[in-house]
Amino acid sequence: MDTLDMTKDEVQKEIDRIVEFIRQQCKPDFSVVIGLSGGMDSDLTARLCAKAITAKKMRCFTVLQEDFDPKYVNNARKLAMDLKVDLVEIPIPSVPKQLMGVLADCDTSVGFSPDPAFLDVGRAKCAIRTFIFSAYSERGYLVAGPSNRTELELGYFLPFGDALAHFRPIIHLYKTQVRQLAYEIGTRPEVISQQPAAGFWVGDEDLKGIAYWLYNEGPIQIDLRLERSEKEIIQQIRDELSFRNIDQSLLRLQQGWTNQQISEEVKLSIPTVEKLRRLAKKALEYKRRPLGVGII
Repeated sequence: MDTLDMTKDEVQKEIDRIVEFIRQQCKPDFSVVIGLSGGMDSDLTARLCAKAITAKKMRCFTVLQEDFDPKYVNNARKLAMDLKVDLVEIPIPSVPKQLMGVLADCDTSVGFSPDPAFLDVGRAKCAIRTFIFSAYSERGYLVAGPSNRTELELGYFLPFGDALAHFRPIIHLYKTQVRQLAYEIGTRPEVISQQPAAGFWVGDEDLKGIAYWLYNEGPIQIDLRLERSEKEIIQQIRDELSFRNIDQSLLRLQQGWTNQQISEEVKLSIPTVEKLRRLAKKALEYKRRPLGVGII
């Protein structure tokens, strides 16, 4: 793959290829459970599953949490309406904070925080879905994960949260390509055009989060204590970023391009390209470790 862009025919062939992949995963007669976040990735994944196995074999849920931007819930409801599936709405607004509070009390040495303003509670909002998927899995449902290649190569995911799934039909697609398939398959325009975000608080934005990770030159484990000047640097990084130039940079890194070559093509500064290279390396070393490795 030398380019992110596909022709209309290539997009349709890719949709057909993924649909067949899903059908193979669901043999002999499995049903699928999908968590709808209100974002483009889960929207595309759900629509692909509906084409592959029909809506009758799908179970969709969304989690209602504190500080959740209402537009994402509305998006999930509209998607369920489009697919003619029931949407299970699970209200657990205080559970992530409560869980982090218990963990913080039981292990004071690590520094866990139940403060909703900090990352621990935000990550717990994502990880709580793992319990829900586990419950459905024990009823015989296969979990279809909506992770994409951009998140994978940046390490921008929770290995024991949104990365857990029986199959991930769009994991090979960069975010830019996800948008192309979403447009073709019928994802609503407002979902395609919205700024990608985890949606755990109003104003959340993936590109801002990625800018913090780039500044850190690795996945952020605990909240950064930053001076104003450091936050200004992060904002400068954010102002450079788009998912297209991130995806193009990641693609060229895979192809062995130099920082200079990437910078000239994608119009990112050389320091930002270098930070992207280091982040991708750290993600490969830690976030992308195989799960459950044993002795061979």
